Amino acid sequence: MVSRNKPKYLIHIFIGFNVLVVLLSTFTMILPISFREACFTILGVFFKFLYDRFFPTGWRSAQPPSAIISHPDGFIEIVQQLRKILPPGPSGTNFQNAKKIISYLDDQMIDYIHKSPFLQLSSIDSENRPFISPKGGSPGFVKILQDKNGKGTTLIIPDRPGNRLLFGLQNIIQHPNVSILFEIPGTYTTLRCGGRASISTSTKYLHHHSDDKNVKLVILVQIQHAFFHCAKAYMRSRLWNHNTWPSESMKISFGRYFSPKDLYLAKKIDADVANHYKEVQQVLDGPMEEKED
Repeated sequence: MVSRNKPKYLIHIFIGFNVLVVLLSTFTMILPISFREACFTILGVFFKFLYDRFFPTGWRSAQPPSAIISHPDGFIEIVQQLRKILPPGPSGTNFQNAKKIISYLDDQMIDYIHKSPFLQLSSIDSENRPFISPKGGSPGFVKILQDKNGKGTTLIIPDRPGNRLLFGLQNIIQHPNVSILFEIPGTYTTLRCGGRASISTSTKYLHHHSDDKNVKLVILVQIQHAFFHCAKAYMRSRLWNHNTWPSESMKISFGRYFSPKDLYLAKKIDADVANHYKEVQQVLDGPMEEKED
């Protein structure tokens, strides 16, 4: 509950601050300049302490609900506005009070990952731009390190041949915090987890994927949060319902981005991409080795 009396404290603090400034200005004129500067610095730190004490999340958060005015364009800018429209439910509102969020992988989550052939890994680059990288393999392609109590503590995600942009890997070096969404085809509930990521070429971790010669490094994720996400989005989208799928897959042209002015070259690039995908499929279906793009 936000106190309706808090805003007046700021006025009291402001008045008191100005009184102290006047007093210090009057009685420190005969003192050295360095001493006066030190006094004002200490006063400023004290004022900041009082401000943080009474307004730990800022002035705007101290406004009573009745004082919250909606943005003229309908944008929601503070949490109180959001919660006025969507009140909290029994699931909680954050990591501290949401009971389904735990700081490790339990047996049910470990089993889910063992059955999952696909994940999406989110990361942030040096300019705080978010990215999502899909990663896939046979069910259980992500390995899990467990402690002596059987709790999953670390994910070992293999990095396999791709387009060599390396957005996700570069982001991990710059900002190690990541989040992951695991999916199992036909299962509407998903697993969300995340933590601090790092990249390793150590045989200590690579040996978990010794059956794949293309794995040159792995992504390690030390789990800090994990929880199952409800199925509603997948139910609404009917994602796993074959009857809702398009009659044919959508064809994407990469050539138009590499050669926007040369139609012939663009078509050739698209043909090369199609041939590469055929080779990848042959690798998946047989003994051939996968090549990088």
